[in-house]
Amino acid sequence: MNEYKESLNRIDANKRKRVFDCLRNYHTSEKFSYKDLIENVSTIVLPNEPLIVVGMSLYAKNDDKEKILEECVKKEILEK
Repeated sequence: MNEYKESLNRIDANKRKRVFDCLRNYHTSEKFSYKDLIENVSTIVLPNEPLIVVGMSLYAKNDDKEKILEECVKKEILEK
Protein backbone atom coordinates (compact mmCIF):
# COMPACT_ATOMS: atom_id res chain seq x y z
CA MET A 1 0.00 0.00 0.00
CA ASN A 2 2.93 2.34 0.64
CA GLU A 3 4.08 1.88 -2.95
CA TYR A 4 0.60 2.89 -4.14
CA LYS A 5 0.75 6.06 -2.06
CA GLU A 6 4.27 6.81 -3.31
CA SER A 7 3.11 6.41 -6.92
CA LEU A 8 0.23 8.79 -6.30
CA ASN A 9 2.60 11.31 -4.74
CA ARG A 10 4.77 11.25 -7.87
CA ILE A 11 1.99 12.57 -10.08
CA ASP A 12 0.77 16.16 -10.23
CA ALA A 13 -1.64 17.19 -7.45
CA ASN A 14 -4.41 17.99 -9.96
CA LYS A 15 -4.06 14.57 -11.58
CA ARG A 16 -4.05 12.90 -8.17
CA LYS A 17 -7.29 14.72 -7.30
CA ARG A 18 -8.82 13.55 -10.58
CA VAL A 19 -7.88 9.94 -9.75
CA PHE A 20 -9.64 10.25 -6.38
CA ASP A 21 -12.65 11.95 -8.00
CA CYS A 22 -12.92 9.10 -10.50
CA LEU A 23 -12.78 6.54 -7.69
CA ARG A 24 -15.45 8.45 -5.77
CA ASN A 25 -17.70 8.62 -8.84
CA TYR A 26 -17.20 4.92 -9.44
CA HIS A 27 -18.31 4.10 -5.90
CA THR A 28 -21.19 6.54 -5.63
CA SER A 29 -22.74 6.58 -9.10
CA GLU A 30 -24.64 3.66 -10.54
CA LYS A 31 -23.93 4.95 -14.05
CA PHE A 32 -20.14 5.15 -13.63
CA SER A 33 -18.81 1.65 -14.39
CA TYR A 34 -15.36 0.14 -13.97
CA LYS A 35 -14.80 0.78 -17.69
CA ASP A 36 -15.55 4.47 -17.16
CA LEU A 37 -13.10 4.47 -14.28
CA ILE A 38 -10.37 2.96 -16.44
CA GLU A 39 -11.13 5.27 -19.35
CA ASN A 40 -10.85 8.35 -17.16
CA VAL A 41 -7.80 7.23 -15.22
CA SER A 42 -5.89 5.98 -18.28
CA THR A 43 -5.68 9.56 -19.52
CA ILE A 44 -4.14 10.61 -16.20
CA VAL A 45 -1.84 7.73 -15.28
CA LEU A 46 1.33 7.21 -17.24
CA PRO A 47 2.24 3.70 -18.35
CA ASN A 48 5.15 3.78 -15.91
CA GLU A 49 2.79 4.17 -12.96
CA PRO A 50 0.98 0.81 -12.98
CA LEU A 51 0.93 0.72 -9.19
CA ILE A 52 -1.76 3.39 -9.23
CA VAL A 53 -4.01 1.12 -11.27
CA VAL A 54 -3.24 -1.89 -9.08
CA GLY A 55 -3.93 0.20 -5.97
CA MET A 56 -7.21 1.42 -7.43
CA SER A 57 -8.28 -2.15 -8.08
CA LEU A 58 -7.89 -2.83 -4.35
CA TYR A 59 -10.55 -0.19 -3.70
CA ALA A 60 -12.83 -1.48 -6.44
CA LYS A 61 -16.09 -3.28 -5.86
CA ASN A 62 -15.48 -7.00 -5.37
CA ASP A 63 -17.12 -7.98 -8.64
CA ASP A 64 -14.95 -5.57 -10.61
CA LYS A 65 -11.46 -6.16 -9.18
CA GLU A 66 -10.39 -8.74 -11.76
CA LYS A 67 -12.24 -6.98 -14.57
CA ILE A 68 -10.32 -3.76 -13.92
CA LEU A 69 -6.97 -5.52 -14.07
CA GLU A 70 -7.93 -7.49 -17.20
CA GLU A 71 -9.17 -4.34 -18.94
CA CYS A 72 -5.95 -2.51 -18.04
CA VAL A 73 -3.90 -5.31 -19.59
CA LYS A 74 -6.03 -5.12 -22.75
CA LYS A 75 -5.50 -1.36 -22.94
CA GLU A 76 -1.77 -1.88 -22.27
CA ILE A 77 -1.86 0.19 -19.10
CA LEU A 78 -0.53 -2.89 -17.32
CA GLU A 79 1.68 -5.62 -18.68
CA LYS A 80 0.82 -9.30 -18.34
